[in-house]
Parts: sequence; C-alpha cells; structure tokens
Amino acid sequence: GKKKQPPPPPAMMFKAETHEGKEKNGEGFIGRTLHNYELEVEGVAGSSEEKYLPDMKGTVNFLQRSMLGHLRREKYLCLNKRKAKFSIVKPKVDPLPAYMVDADTEVKKSKGIELGEEEVKSLFSAEEGVGGLDPMTPRQVAVDHSFQNASLALCRNKLREDSKALEKDGVMWRYNPKYEFRKRDISKVKNHPMWKKNECVRQILFSVDNIGFEVGDFEPMYCKLCLYDFKKEERITETFSVAFNDPEDLRKVMNQGISSNVDAADPQRRWGIFNLSEEHSEMYLVVKVERVLQGESSQQDGLYLKGNTMRKQTRDLIRRKTMQTIKRLQGLQQPFCWGIMKLFDEDGELIPTGPVEIDQLHFQLDSMSDEQFIRQAKEVLIDSKATKKVQGGVLHMHVVELDQNKVPEKRVDPSGFPLIPPENKDMILPLAPEGIPEPVVQEVQEFHRAEKTAKPHSRFVNNLYLYPMHCNFQKYRNIAVKIEIREQDGSEAEPVKWIFARDNERVSHIHTAVNYHNKKPYFDSEIKIKLPLALNRQAHIFFTFYNVKCKKSSMKKNVKDLIGFCVLPLFSKQALIEDQDYGLRVAEKLPRNYLIPYQHASADNGIRYKFSGEKRFFCRTRVVSNMFTTDPKINAFINTWPTIKELERLAEKKGNYSNILLSQSLEHIKRADRKSLVLFLPGLLDFATEVIATWKHAKKQAFLAMLFVVHRINEYFDISEGQVAKLLLSYVQHIFKNVDPKRPLHITLSECWLDELKDRTESKKGGRRNHEQDSAVLKCSSFIFEIMFKSVVQDFFAEYPGKQKGELHPDFSVNLKMIMDTFVEMLYAHRSLGRFLLQNIVHALARFMVKLFEVVQHDKDQWHEVIALIGQFMDEKDDDGADAVRVDLRADFLHIILVDNDYIVEILRLSALNHILESKETDIDIVSVILEEHALVRFLVEFLQSNFSGEKMMLDKVVRLIQAFFTRIDYDKRYQDKDTKSKIATLFTPLLRVISENSRHLWARALESSNNTAEKRQIRNILAVAVWILKGIPSHIRALWWQNEDPNELADFVALLQLMVSTFEYPSLQRRKAEEKFDCILSANTAAVLGDGNSGTVSDLKNNLESLYNKKSKAGVSLRERRALINKRATTWRRSQIHTLTTTSREYLVSILRLESGMSVVVSRTVLFTLLDVLEFLKSSINPQTGSVNLCSAVNNLIITFLSCHQTPRLWVNLLRTVHLFIETHGKAIFFVSEFSQQIISFVSALLSMCRWESYQICKGCVSALVSLIYANFAATGDLDRVQIALTVSMSTLVPTLTTSEEEVRVQRVVDLLPRYKSESYRDVKTNLVLKPGAEERFSECFDILMKRVTTILKDSIEIRRQLSLQICDRTTIGNLLMRIAEAYVHIPKIHVEHLERLGNFQENQKNFAEAGSCYLEIAQLYEKIQKSPQAANPLKKEKVDIVAKIDYCYLKACEMLDKARLYEKCNFAYKRLIPRYESRRKYNELANAYAHLNKVFSSLALAETKQDRLLGTYYRIGFYGKKFGEYRDGREFVYKKPRITRLVEVVSDMKSLYSHLLNDKVEVHPDSGKIDRSKLDPEKNTIQITYVTPYFDDEDKKNRTDFISKNTNLDKFIFSTPFTLGGKAQGSCTQQCKRKTILRVPSPFPCCKTSQEITSTEELILNPLENAIEDIMIRGDKIAQCLEKKPISYKTLTGLLKGSVATEVNGGPVEICHAFLRDNEEKNLKEYGVARLIELRKVLRKFLQACQRGLDANAERAKPQDILQEHLAKSFDEMCSLMRPYVLDSRKWAAVAVKNGGDRLSTVSMKDAFSISSKGTSDEVKSKAT
Repeated sequence: GKKKQPPPPPAMMFKAETHEGKEKNGEGFIGRTLHNYELEVEGVAGSSEEKYLPDMKGTVNFLQRSMLGHLRREKYLCLNKRKAKFSIVKPKVDPLPAYMVDADTEVKKSKGIELGEEEVKSLFSAEEGVGGLDPMTPRQVAVDHSFQNASLALCRNKLREDSKALEKDGVMWRYNPKYEFRKRDISKVKNHPMWKKNECVRQILFSVDNIGFEVGDFEPMYCKLCLYDFKKEERITETFSVAFNDPEDLRKVMNQGISSNVDAADPQRRWGIFNLSEEHSEMYLVVKVERVLQGESSQQDGLYLKGNTMRKQTRDLIRRKTMQTIKRLQGLQQPFCWGIMKLFDEDGELIPTGPVEIDQLHFQLDSMSDEQFIRQAKEVLIDSKATKKVQGGVLHMHVVELDQNKVPEKRVDPSGFPLIPPENKDMILPLAPEGIPEPVVQEVQEFHRAEKTAKPHSRFVNNLYLYPMHCNFQKYRNIAVKIEIREQDGSEAEPVKWIFARDNERVSHIHTAVNYHNKKPYFDSEIKIKLPLALNRQAHIFFTFYNVKCKKSSMKKNVKDLIGFCVLPLFSKQALIEDQDYGLRVAEKLPRNYLIPYQHASADNGIRYKFSGEKRFFCRTRVVSNMFTTDPKINAFINTWPTIKELERLAEKKGNYSNILLSQSLEHIKRADRKSLVLFLPGLLDFATEVIATWKHAKKQAFLAMLFVVHRINEYFDISEGQVAKLLLSYVQHIFKNVDPKRPLHITLSECWLDELKDRTESKKGGRRNHEQDSAVLKCSSFIFEIMFKSVVQDFFAEYPGKQKGELHPDFSVNLKMIMDTFVEMLYAHRSLGRFLLQNIVHALARFMVKLFEVVQHDKDQWHEVIALIGQFMDEKDDDGADAVRVDLRADFLHIILVDNDYIVEILRLSALNHILESKETDIDIVSVILEEHALVRFLVEFLQSNFSGEKMMLDKVVRLIQAFFTRIDYDKRYQDKDTKSKIATLFTPLLRVISENSRHLWARALESSNNTAEKRQIRNILAVAVWILKGIPSHIRALWWQNEDPNELADFVALLQLMVSTFEYPSLQRRKAEEKFDCILSANTAAVLGDGNSGTVSDLKNNLESLYNKKSKAGVSLRERRALINKRATTWRRSQIHTLTTTSREYLVSILRLESGMSVVVSRTVLFTLLDVLEFLKSSINPQTGSVNLCSAVNNLIITFLSCHQTPRLWVNLLRTVHLFIETHGKAIFFVSEFSQQIISFVSALLSMCRWESYQICKGCVSALVSLIYANFAATGDLDRVQIALTVSMSTLVPTLTTSEEEVRVQRVVDLLPRYKSESYRDVKTNLVLKPGAEERFSECFDILMKRVTTILKDSIEIRRQLSLQICDRTTIGNLLMRIAEAYVHIPKIHVEHLERLGNFQENQKNFAEAGSCYLEIAQLYEKIQKSPQAANPLKKEKVDIVAKIDYCYLKACEMLDKARLYEKCNFAYKRLIPRYESRRKYNELANAYAHLNKVFSSLALAETKQDRLLGTYYRIGFYGKKFGEYRDGREFVYKKPRITRLVEVVSDMKSLYSHLLNDKVEVHPDSGKIDRSKLDPEKNTIQITYVTPYFDDEDKKNRTDFISKNTNLDKFIFSTPFTLGGKAQGSCTQQCKRKTILRVPSPFPCCKTSQEITSTEELILNPLENAIEDIMIRGDKIAQCLEKKPISYKTLTGLLKGSVATEVNGGPVEICHAFLRDNEEKNLKEYGVARLIELRKVLRKFLQACQRGLDANAERAKPQDILQEHLAKSFDEMCSLMRPYVLDSRKWAAVAVKNGGDRLSTVSMKDAFSISSKGTSDEVKSKAT
C-alpha cells in the first residue's frame, strides 16, 4: 500500500497545513493532513489473482454480489490513525538540581556516615556550617539589620537568586515523577489490521519428501496429512494428500525403486502450508497412509511387520502377488498405517524444525472415526506398544515456521486459485535451488471449529467438504462408496467435475477407502467439492455402493457388484444444506426423476429401498464458502428482502406493504447464526450501508438490519455492552467506503439513528416498544460513531453541489445536536438503561467528539459547533444536583476529550489569550473573559464547582481528571516552553479561583482526614493542580484577577496557599525513620511504584511462582525468560494495598526524601512568590479597620503555617524577610483586633520553634521578628500585654518539645538576644514602628516585665525537665518550680490553671495530700472567680470549658486529698462550698455521696480528738551555701515541711544524700543554727544548714488559737532559739546565758501548695539571762500542765518530765536559777533587771512548783506502794522546795504557814495550803508562829 508519511509538526488552531494527495488507480482524493488520522489507499497483498475469480455476472443475490465485490477489490480506502509523536520530559531524579540538594545529602559510602538531621534542614547548600552549636555568644553578635531593611524588591530578588532553576521545574512531574503516559482503554483508538493479516497466528511450511520401509518400496502409498487438536478432540484442518509410487510409475518402482534423496523438483514431493489461528501443546500432525486394496493381505502385512527377517523367496513371491492385485484393484484403497508427531511444546515453540522423520508408523487394518482415532492415539502416546508398528517405516518431511515477512513465491489457496506473489522480492522465500522452477505450495484449509476463532473470509472460497461416516449393510462386506455430483436427476444426467483430487485436479467421481471384510465399516475419507456461484436447485450428491471382490475369480470378471444408491440434495429450504450429520436410505434402484421422490421417501414414490427403508448410510457435510451460507435465517433474509423496483412499486400502492415486507425480512436476520454473520460480515454490512445511503424507502429497515448484525457479532465475541468487536472496527477502518460521494452515509445514518432514538423515547412512555430493537440501537452506538466518522472524513475531502471541500454537511450538525439531546436524557435515566451500557456509549461519544475536532480544526464556526455539543452534554439540568453516575460518566467524557487527546492544547486556542496578555488595560475581568471565550475551560470549571460540595467519590473522579490533564501537559515535551505553560496556566485561572473559593471546605476535609490516606491524597491532587496553575500565572494576571475579587474571596485564596504549604510540608528524615508507615506526599501512582519492598511475604512469592508456572504460555516466551521475569519481580518494589510506604532501609528513605523534597521546594517557593505579590497588591487594603479582617487573618495564618512547617534553610531566611515586611507594613493592624490574639500566639510560637535549629542566621531572623512584633504591639496599644501573653504561652508549649540540651541552649540564646536587639533594632532603620517621643521609659518598663516572666518560665521549665530526667531528683524543688511557673502565668487563666493542676497531681503522687488539697481548693476558687467574671473577659468561657463541672471536680478532689491528710476541718470547709452548689442544681445523688463522705470525715475527726494522735508535720529551716547549688538555692533559706514527726537526724541524712547525688560532690552540714558569715565559707564547698523550727504565735494568736487545728494550720511564722553568752560562748552560767529567738516569715501559710517556701523576712529577739531563765521555767511548767490536761494521762511522759524538773542531775535547774537571781547579788539584780522582772520570776517559780506538785500527786495515784521512783521524786521535790522556800514565798506568808503547822520543815506544810494563804491578813496564831 501507500507508504505512510510522518505526521507534520503540530500547528496552532485554524492554521492546519494541507497538501494534495496523489491519484492512484483512478481513485483521486485530496489528502488533507489531519493531526491524528490519515486517509489513504491501501493495497491488498496476498489475495487471489482476479482473473481466476468468478465473474460478477454469475452472482444470484445481493449477498454474493457484496461478498464477491469485496473479494475482487484490490485496494481499500483506509482511515489509519497516525502514531502521535508524544514524547515526555522526565525529571532528573538523581541527581536533583543544585538548588534543591547539596553535597551533604549524597550518600557517603566511603566514610560510612549515617545521614543525620541536617538532611532534613539543609538540602540546600547553606552559607553557615552544619553540625554543632554556633561558637559565637550573644554578646559577640552584632545586630543584623538585613531583615528590618527588607522590601518587596529585595525579597523577590533574593528568592529569585535561589530559584533560577525553579522555572524549569514542572510541578506535576515533581508530584508524579514515576509518570508513564498510557491512554486508558476507554480512550484508545487503534489501527486494527484486516482480519486477513491476523487470520492465523502461526504459518507452518512443510513438505512430504518420501516414505520408506525396511522391505523396500514395491507398491503405491497414499499419504494424507492433517492436524488434530487432542485438547478439543477434533480435526482442525482439511486433508493434504500426496501419493508415492503411483501405478503409472510402477515400472520405475519395480526396476529401481524410489530414491530417498529427493529434491525440490521431484514430482512426488508436495509442499503445503498449515495456517493456525491458535497453538498449544496438544496439537499433533497426523499422517494416515493408505495402499491399493489387497483383500486378504495377511502375507503382505506380515512382510511389513517382520521386515527383512522374512526369507527373500517369500518376499519376492509377496511382491509379485501384490503387483497382480494392484493391476486389478488399482482404483481402490484400504487403510495401512498411521503416524503422529507433536507440533508445539509447553511454551508454544515449534518442535519439529528442518528435516524431520516420523519413524513410528502404527499398523491399521480398518478406518476409524475421528473420535476413535484420537482415543487410540492418546493410548499410543502413553504406551507406544499399544499397537503393532510397521517395521522400518519412516516418513521423511521438512518443517519450517514461516516468517510473516517471507512467503513462497508460488502459492495456491485451498480453492486452488493462485495467490499474487509479493512485489518485494525480499519477501519471497526460495524453496528450489537456483535454476530450478519454484514448486507450488498448497495452503491447507483450517476449520474454525472454535466459536471465537471464526473470521470473515479474506479470500474467495466456495467449497463443500463431505465426510462419509459409516454404514451398516448387514450381509455386505468390502464396501466401496463412489461419490458423484450431479446437477440433474434425469437419466442422461452426467456427473460434473466439482470434486478435488490430488494436485487440485477436479474429477467427476471418487471412491472411499475399503475396509476389508467389515460389514459395519467406518470411512475415513474427505471429499472436497468446489461449488459454483449459480447452484442449480436440483444439484445433489450421488452415492453408489459396491461390494468389492478382492479375490480374483474365474467365474466373475467384475471387480465390484452394485449394492444400491443414495442421494443428498445440496439445496434444502431454499438454501445450501447445513453443516450437520445426515442419515440416508439406500435405494435398490432409482427412477428417471428420482430427486423429489427420494426426498419425500413415501411408500408410493416408486423407489424400492433396501434394508426395509431404514437409514443405513451416514455422512457429514461442512461448507466453507463466502458465496453460500448454510444458515437458513440469512438465506431467508436474502430471499425476502425486496428489490428497489419492488419497493418503488409497493410505495405507489396504498397501505404500508413495503414496511411489512421489510419487517418480516428483519425478523430473519435477528435470529441468524452468529458465526454465519461473522463469516459474511463484509457482504452484509456493505449491503446495509449501501441501502441506508441510497435507497429511499428501506433505509430505516436497513439501519436496523445493520444494528442487528453488529449486535449479534458483538455477542458472538462476548463484547461488553456498548463496545465494538475488533472485527467490526477493522471493517470500518479498511473496507467501508461511501458508495456515492454526493450522498455520504453519515447524513442518512444520523437521521435513521435519531429517528430510532426518538421512537424509543416516545414509545417507552407508552410501553409498546420492542425491547430487542431498543437494545440493538443503544448497544451499537460505538459502531455507529465509528462508521459515521469515516464517512465524515471521506465527505470532508469531497466537493459537490451544496457543499464545499473541507466543511461538514449542515444537516449532519443539526442531527448531532438532537442526538446529543437524547444522550443527555439518557444520563438522567441511567437506572433504567444500566450504567455499564451508558458508560460505553458516553465513551464512544467522547471519542467521536475528539475525532470531530480533527475535521473541524480549520473552521472556527464548526469548531464552536463541536464545543457547543460538548457543553450540551456537560450541562447539568437537575436542580437537586448531579448524582454519582452522571458525574462519573461526565468525568470520563472530559477525560477522553482533555487528557487522551494528543492535541488538546491546540484545541484550547491559546492564541486567543494574546490580546489579554499583551493588553495594558487594568480594568479587565480576566476570569469572566476567559470563561466567556474558552468554553472547554468553562465546562471544566463548572464541573468542578458543582461537585465540590458533593460526595467524596464524585469529587475524587473530577480531581483525578484534572490531575491527569495537567500531568500530561507538564510532561509533554512540546509544551515545556515557559510562554506556553504561562498561557495554559492563565487559561485555567478560573479553575484556580474555584479551588480557592472552596479552600475552607478543603481545610475542613483535611482536618477530618488525619487517618484517611485516600482522603489526604485527593486533597493533594487538587492542590498539586492549583500549584501548577499558580506557578505559571504571571504576576500582572494575578493582579487583574484579584482587583475584581472581594476581600473575603481573596482571603479564601490565601487560605488555599496555607493549605498548600501544610500539605506539602518539607519531609523530615528523622520523622520518616521513626514512623513505621508514612503517607508519601507524592502522587498515589508514585507511592504505588515506590511501594514497600517487604510488603509481600514468602508465601506471596511462592503463590506468584506457582501461578506463573501453571499459567499457559504465550508464543515466544521460553521457560528461561519466564524465570528471569520471576526473579525481576522478586527484586523490584511491590505495591502496598493501602498505598503507604514502609521504612525499610536508609537508602530507601533517602530516595523517597529526595523525590518528596523536590515537590515540597517547588510548592513552597511558588507560594512564597505569590505571598509577596499578595502583600504588594494589598499594601493599602489589608487594614482590618477598613473591613478586611478575614483577609488579614488569612495572611497571618499563612505566615504562621509557613513558619511552623519544615522548610529548607534558604527558604526560611527568605521567609523571615517576608515576615519582617509583613510586620513592618501591617504589624500594628494585627494588634487592633482582639480576634487576632490566638494568631499572635501561634505567630510567636512558630518563631520560637524555628530558633531550635542550629542555623544562626535563622535565629537572628526570628529574634529580629520577635522584637518587631514587640514594637508593633507597643505602637498599636501602648503596652505589651498581647505579646506578653503570646510569648509566655508559646514558651510553655515549646519547652516540653525540646529534646536535647543543644536545643535548650539555642532557645536560651533567643532569650538572651532579645534585649540586645531591643536596644539596637530600630536605631538606624527607617520604619513606622519607631517609638513616639517620651514612650521609651514606659516601653522599657514593660519590656523588663516581659523578659522577667519569659526567663522564669524558660529556666524553671528546663530545670523541671532536668530534674525529672534524673533517677534521684529534688521533689521539693520541682514542686516549687511548678508553682513559680503557675504564678508566671497568672495573667493567662487557662495556662495558670493547667500548671496548678499539674502541681496538684505531682503533690498527690508524692503523697503530700495536704498540699494537693490546697492546689485543688485554689483551682476551684479560681474557677469561681472566672465564672463570676463578664463573658468578654472570660477566656475559658470563650473556649467553651465546662466551668461548673470543673469547680465540682476540684472541690471533690480537694475533699479527697484533705481527708487523706487528716485535715478534717478543712475538708468540712470545702464541702460547705460544694454542697450549696449541688443543692442549687438539685444534684441529689452527688449530695448523698457528699453527706456520706462528711459522715466519715466527722467520725474520723471525733476519734482523732479523743486520741489526740494527729501529727500534721514538722518544720525545718534549711539554708544552702555554695556555687554548685545554683542561683535558685545558693545563699537562700527555706522552710521545709516534713511529714508527721521527722527527726532532725533523718532530715540531715536525707538532704546530704540527695544533694551529694545531684551535685556529684560532697555536702557538709553546718554545726550550729547561728547566722552564717558567707565571707568565712569556701564558695566551692557545698554547705547546708538545718534547723528545727516551731510555729510562732504572738499574743493575739495565742488568744485565738486555742484548739488543735488552729495551732497546726495556717502557719506563716516560725521560730527557733539560739543560746549565747555575752562572752561569745554558746553556753554559760544562768546569769550569763542569753538567748536569740529568730522569727521566720514565709509568703503563704502552711499547709499550702508547696512543701517548702523561701523565707521572706527574719526577725530576731534577744533575751537577757533573767528573761531566758523565766522562759525556761515557764516552758517546763507548761509541759507538765499540758501532760496533766490530756485524758488519759501519759504517765510515761509525765514521769520523764518530773524526773527532769525535780530530780535534775546535770545542772542545778530551777534551784540554781532561784539562788542566782533571788538570793545572790540581790541589789545588783534589782538594779539590772528591776523589781518587776524579779517578781515575775517568783511567780513563774511558784507556778512551776504547783505544776510539779500536781504531777507528783497524779503519779502517786498510779504508783504502787513503796514505789522507789515515786519516793525518789517526792524526796527530790521536798529538797527543791526547801531550797527555794525562802526566796519564792513572801516572809509573812511563810511565817503564817509555819505557825499553822507547828514546825519549821517545809515538807510538813502543804504547798497548796501555803500558796493559798491570803496576803491581806492572818490570825494571831499564825503571826506568832511566824515570828
């Protein structure tokens, strides 16, 4: 055929180039170049020579005319699809561009260094070094003004310098780096070859050389070769016959035999070709050998079976007898032997190649049916000894598989017609040596027994195969059947030569082989009959049966006797007989006209039958013809279809006779055999298309006939509903042609189709429609589109009146619009049609639209008509919205048009954008203009918009469509030019607008889909498309778009930018290593290709291997190749079922990160460029006071997200410049509105988080940004409250995330740098954030408060983390730090409460229940205060915290803790606050629980009051001295509360052990409690001073604190005493002994939230010796009195007190004090201390003696008689009283006592009586005795 020219380069729309085609063989046409298709004349190679084919005049009906016209055609007008030169540009994955990866990212194989965190942060080559902390200290760093001086131009230039290669990057090929463009099956339009080219899968050339036996060649042998399929158990080819030692050459045989070395010119050598449409390992070549009938052939058989072992004389005798028999019976044969050879192995490889031999010939006496032969052959294959073998029998052959490009020169088809040799000599395969004529090669007919292998005949064939099967003639044996073909049944009728003999010679009769002595023989003969075109109705097959006389008889010279006759008519029911088995009666004699009587077989027909008229002979027929069909329905259709004249005549009559006649004819074609329709496909379709185009009165019925034929053929090949069989596509592409150029088929075809669709719609409403007809109309839609398009293309190049060349027919456009309306209605009725059928119809419609673009590309008006058709289909008419099926169908429709169209960019008409891009106007509504002028864009935009709020599956379908479209464009090498991409992006600006309008919806879905991988991938797909468009749109186009947008809509766009950044966050290597599974940010396709290498298991691999071994092999795949394929599969990445990536190796992670980083960098830099444009555009419009609060908030959120996500260091630096620019321009604005408070916190938190990285430049940029925010806050509000809250909140969230000490140091570095930047930031910088005159002092004051709080939070939080990380930690210090942090957050109630709760939990875990209860009480009271506050000032109310529940919980928790601490009174206090709350809300269950608990509490309290066993803690003063204690403790003193009674020894031991471990150094305890002089201590030593302290009560407290609980709670003052003397010694005599009383104050009374408090103030009281003595005596007396007050009395304690008071052993005790101050140096003491003090001493001594007397009396009541201890105490007391009597009692009183008792011994006087004597007066008796 015509040599195809390469397609021209793509041209812009309406500028398609044309060229004139050449005229060939009278068929001139204009070959205008289309993009995808080429209309050309194609020659038919390998067909029969036309001169041998029948003449058209011999045809008898339209089917023969159509078929013969098709077969005689030497050339076709083919519509071939060009191979689109679509080349893709792929990203360079390894290595990535320099701007994306630095040298540190490369795998360091030689050093073996594991890649670290720097890969996450420094894929860019940064200026500063990596690894370790920056050696510079904050004081050495100069303030960097580069950030404050940032401008839009500077930011753009810096960003552009780092992104020069960014313009060359494609977003979609970064997102999908493993993209391979493959059109979906629904979009593929292929070139389908003619079935003649694909008729056979394998062609096997063979030659039968000779056959030889061990005993020699002495008789003729007749070989028949054919192929058997043992799998299907049938014969699959006709018989190929060859004869050796023919009787005509008998003399030669007898004289010299046949040489085994024959050449190609040997007349006995036959060549043949087997054409196979399939192959498998159970196909065999079978050769059956016959010889001349020998009769009783036991001697001959023995000769072949024994071979040369038989005596020579015997062999010669047998030879002579054989020759005699041959001369007599040479026209008859009998079976002799057979051989078999396997053709293909398991892999489809041809086994016999080259010279081959069949060396096992199995002996056979009788013929067998095919079924019997196959069974016997299978037995032989299993056991070769199952049958006898001919000794030394060998059949020599040559077998070669033909290449499709090489064929023999002289070939004849199965009908005997010579085939046209190839014109190219290189395609000829020589078979004979040079100089010798090429042999003739006979093609062997293959029988398409399998249903799916039938194809239309590509060559003329008109043959009938007859197979005599078997007969049963009772007494007759040696039966021979003579077969003739007769056209008449008269007596003079002669047989016609229609029967093929060997060498394609045609004879008038032929005999079957004879089965010797068999009464029920099977015949194994094939009779091939050539049929004429015009077959006589009386033509029949005439059978004559003979009884052969095998033995020579002198009585009878006849060799055979007549048995009877049979007749098989070739015509039955006005058609050629069908392929089936026939049983025939044997007539003894036939009359002159026997055909009709024989067919009726009645008793009076004049024919005498043998065997009682039973059917005793059976045969089978097989028709292989494209002139005659054996299907009666097709024949009925042919016979009943009227001619044109008949239709015209019927049309003139009244009535609907023509329609009735045509409808009856259609009923036949509906029921036609599907295989027969396939065989006669070209003729039937040619006839139908001709009638549709040219017949006026039958076009509708012809259209239906065509549909029925197509529908039945699709069913034959099991084609899905709505699809088209390849056979039909081949017909359209190669064979179909408009019969009349002036009346093209697509005009009338569209009219007929439209009428049927309308009739279907109307009649469906009435319920009277033919369902079968409706099904065909819809299911054949794809075929109609295909054939219409070829007709359109042909008509496009035609020119006739009313139509010019290169335009569509106007009627066709109108019909298409109405057809489209019908299809749209089908969309809304898809439930009744079936989704699958409608889906295929829509796919075909879309392919047809794409093809129409090819035709109308040059005409703008027609182009708009096609676009209007697309819009007609995409228009959603349902007010309730689209359903999933319609969305799916429309998405497929657009996918075919937009994605799978090789020239979609040309169809989009980019040139129409030039006036917009080049225009200098600033008031253009760019979005409206694009939507108005570019309908395809409008369809896509509206389609996306309508499904954004629909079901997720519907949106996913649309998103995949859009993603595929932009991915292909991004990969298309033709569109890599920057201007082209920019135009495409500009064209889809409305699409970006739609996505931005739905950004809030996307955000919501992103938040909901945290664990939904599919949902997240859908969002990524949308955003990838948005990034692609955004990257390509020029800045001035964006400005044109934004100027027409509302600020709120622009806020949605900024929110979209924010979602882009968060979705495509820069990947982290450490995070990827830590996660077992992670969701790759690349496309799902890439994730699937890069799936887990270990996701499959050993069993999976085993199953794969077994499936491959069990799978039947295809041609050309060897076992070795399949094993290689298995190995390759085992070593490649597998797909993961949930499309997630599993971290399996370091190299794998690095490869993933390199791909992900490329995508992330492209997205981030694109967004940053856009952000700069947004800031420039909104420089004067972003002020919240003007109403653009949402826009300001969106920009702020975008920057926060940018700062919070991982980025590359260079991008962070550029981002910080942009941040400064934003704060400089709009910093004040964000502090004007209270709604921005949370954003400010997030802003500061993001900046602080960035400071954790080791890049010092980033740290400086963050510090500078923080200082700018501080200045902006003060400039806006005059204070730093907002920034203070933001900094403290951010610090609370940041510190727990610090994982290493290096990060802690880096954050501390920020805090240290803030004051430095504060003092120098805006000294020399032009800014609007400079403080107003006079505000510096106020600013400094606020700044200092801010820094103090931030520093406290940071340092205390770090210290807590450090303490908790230790195995042994200072729990008390942790509690104090927690309290300090909580107090630092007092301005933020929420965080303040959180830290109090944290402290309460901590104290509870430490079993400090009193402190935990105090925490919860404070929290509850704080919540109550918040509850009473106004709504606006209540942050917790805004956050919708259930404050009521919180209060109840805290009070309950406090009650629980206080109960455990045995503070029952405080527990009651808490319930007093809680119970009214329950009562007000009628919480009766809670009230019941509360009162039950109170009952238990008061019971415990009563018991404790009785036992007096509550121990609520012991207190110690502890001071720390030494540098190693740190600034928090060094030089400070604390009051520690220890549980119950903790002895001093225990406290000293615990403190020494704890701090020795914490400091890793020795700790010393100071020996006394006196004040420490720091100058005398070594600062390098660690010293602790521990002192026992007691609560201190002043006089007022002593009056109020009378019960136990008041004396042991609410303690904020403590006291301890230190003895000293004026001489400097600690101890001395009682007249020298002084005492220093130290009173300590703490901030909060104990018990509180902490177990230790720092001492806030100290007060000292100095007691002189007398005061010290008075206090000592008073304390001793009080102790005895308190012991006596306790019931029951603790006598053990009382005994100890008495012993230490009245029986002192170490010092003089009270006696010494009495003598020292009341006896000795009386005058000196009166002068030094005064009378009052001495009188006080006497009173104290008297009370002391009274207490001792009561104690002795109480002890005496318990003591036993003659108790030694009691007697000793009483005696000691008497002695003490006697020594103190003169000085304690007054002299007058003493005299009275003495007189009363009549003695001078004090022991005889009761001290009680003595002390009770009144000093006002005594009796005379007493006075006299005293004297």
